[in-house]
Amino acid sequence: MDPSLLDNLRASLRGPVYERGSSGFVPNTRLFNGNVVCNAEAVCLPLDAADVSAAVKFANAHNMAFSVKAGGYGTHGSAIAGTLVIDLSRIREIRIDAQHISLKNIPVSSENITTSTHGKRPREPSPPSALLPSPSAYDSASPAVTSFLQGAPMPPDNFGELPREPPVNRRRLDEPSQNQPPALPVVKEDGSDGEDPFGYMEDAPRPKPRIISPPRVLSAPAPVPGPSMPVAASSLPGPSTSTSASSSAPWHPPPAPVSAPSHDLLAPPSTPLHPHAYVSFGAGASQRDVDGYTASHTLAAADPPGARISYHVPFSAHPVGSGGMLLGGFGFLSRQYGLSVDNLIEAEVVLSDGSIVYASQYENSDLLWALRGAGPAFGVVVRYLARAYPIPSVYAGNLIWRFHRATAPSLLAHFRDCVKSAPPQLYANALLTAGPADQDSLVVIQMCYNGPAAEGKVFRDALASWDGEACVLMEVGEKVYTRQQESVAQVLRGRAGNQWFIRSVLARGLSDEVIGNTVRDFADTPIGCTWLFELAGGAIADPKREENAPGCFPAEARQALFTIAALHQWDMDIDDPRCVDTAENWLNNTLESVSLGHPLPSFLGRGEAPERVIKCYGSNWDRLFELKRKFDPEARIKHCFWPAHPDGTLRSPEEREPPTPDKPAKLASPSVPHRISLGKGKQRADLRVSSEGMSIQTRSRGTSGDSSNSSSSGSGSSGAGTTSTGVTTPNVGYPEDDRGEKARGLDHADVQPGPAPGQEMVDGDAVLNVGGELVEGGRK
Repeated sequence: MDPSLLDNLRASLRGPVYERGSSGFVPNTRLFNGNVVCNAEAVCLPLDAADVSAAVKFANAHNMAFSVKAGGYGTHGSAIAGTLVIDLSRIREIRIDAQHISLKNIPVSSENITTSTHGKRPREPSPPSALLPSPSAYDSASPAVTSFLQGAPMPPDNFGELPREPPVNRRRLDEPSQNQPPALPVVKEDGSDGEDPFGYMEDAPRPKPRIISPPRVLSAPAPVPGPSMPVAASSLPGPSTSTSASSSAPWHPPPAPVSAPSHDLLAPPSTPLHPHAYVSFGAGASQRDVDGYTASHTLAAADPPGARISYHVPFSAHPVGSGGMLLGGFGFLSRQYGLSVDNLIEAEVVLSDGSIVYASQYENSDLLWALRGAGPAFGVVVRYLARAYPIPSVYAGNLIWRFHRATAPSLLAHFRDCVKSAPPQLYANALLTAGPADQDSLVVIQMCYNGPAAEGKVFRDALASWDGEACVLMEVGEKVYTRQQESVAQVLRGRAGNQWFIRSVLARGLSDEVIGNTVRDFADTPIGCTWLFELAGGAIADPKREENAPGCFPAEARQALFTIAALHQWDMDIDDPRCVDTAENWLNNTLESVSLGHPLPSFLGRGEAPERVIKCYGSNWDRLFELKRKFDPEARIKHCFWPAHPDGTLRSPEEREPPTPDKPAKLASPSVPHRISLGKGKQRADLRVSSEGMSIQTRSRGTSGDSSNSSSSGSGSSGAGTTSTGVTTPNVGYPEDDRGEKARGLDHADVQPGPAPGQEMVDGDAVLNVGGELVEGGRK
């Protein structure tokens, strides 16, 4: 950017401006997803709506595309796609009031401080990175779970499930096929200046837990289940829930789970004086910041005298930026109080022409309707006013089992059956999480009951009653709400700067067949993959919601019973297609029968097809499209999820998002097969590639899983350069477990060396040579 233009921009703003190459550029354009390249020429950090307006007008005057960054957690990367990045991280004032005060009447401090009510001393501002939590912050969500996840390796698995393998570098079809020496470890060079805004998520050495939970070793070795093993749900297709034991020993019930005591010693619950409160906050405040603020700035209770109660906005679980208020926002309170968008009352917005407006039920109500579900496409929201509710404490926590493909279907069906008729006060999810290698894969059920502990225990006992095998940790008790907000991040073990891939759908339900096939699919995912099932319904589906808080997220989507997501992360120097392919196959194929075909907008990830984005808004899309043309007639707000041009033609992800970092071509390690799906649905061709050869297998999916129907050898050469003998060679190294199932590894298929080099191989209409090039016509 021309220096004179930068000077003009600096002169028009009170906040700082950093050009590419300066000390502040990288820290203020860094995202949680490391798999995004920022090509912007400058980043500005406005301090209020006037600053944002000046930045937008500057970009328009010089025909610059701009993008808007708040928390930086969106995996799509659109926040840093423009020539000019508008970083809202300095706008983070927070305030709570018992009465409704319009944003127009809430002053913005000229010193950009975090304000408070009740005459308390304002807090001086800190650099944005200083407001982020310490490296062990999420460990405090549950010291017992911290001890479990960071403790010694688990005892040997009596079910024959081997530790899962991590992602590995694998040669793609468009990469060179000549032999190359193994790649040296990649040494990352950190050319950034300043503090890392996501430093609190780094995988650095952590302090020992303050509270050590009981040891994870079971009180008695888990016996191998026999034919009479009881299950909590009907028999499921896919992996069997009842198998023959390799020994004649009778089956015995599993030992009781290790229970961890609640770590919050709470006072008796108080009676709220106000049914709800009002929280205003700047767009640069994360939801974690807002939760922390309202927890420490309590309001008076009606009873007992002198008691105070904390109020909380129905946010998503941490960590999320303020953008969740505009795209859905599903969290622990949503089934009782609605989505985050349902609790957005007012917004201060800078439109694409630079004008500053307010959206509420009293003015610009059509803009507020659009902001509730599609906000980033309609303007730069600078401040929010949201409804918050009294949450003295919650009865919440985790129940953890080891993942076994033979029993996990029964456990997930038990979870589904326990929660399907739950009251709105109960939130529940189930997570399948892969690895790390020394901890094995886990099934985690999380619950959060916003009510008396005695009522919550009923649901805890029901979830814990599954007797398929031992629960290795049960940590459920009465907690302050802010601890529960950290619990998903604690189990997810996410790292900023990793490659992230997220895909999600809303589902009508979970059939036995879908559950069985899901477990089968998950068993083949690498370390770093987490699959999430969240119970929906409750207040989200309440028909009165449209009257009280109308928004563009359609009523038909609100009837979904579950929101389901694949949350995959892996190191930046790894290029393993399974990290993406396993999620796409699961959501597009396995979940097809129950899927609505789209997620909550807040779960839209990188590379989403425009048709899928449009489905998020269903019957409301036409009205939403017309409002986009009203509030952004020249389509200046282009770097966001919005999937259409003003003329109605669709916008590709490449038009909306920044590029992905270039990665060097790398060969797979010898004897490591790689599977690429060449088709979808019940018939697909799988190409298996290793440095020793190739094979194509056509696989047909039935209710009991994939079965190999045919195989044709392809061409290839061994790592030593010799030609193949054409003899089928089994892929050794997969011992049979005592339940008759192959243990987990990189792949379960046999690798078949092909014929002479240069010969092509054919499967249906797909013809590829050994270099991975698609060839027209048949075999030559």
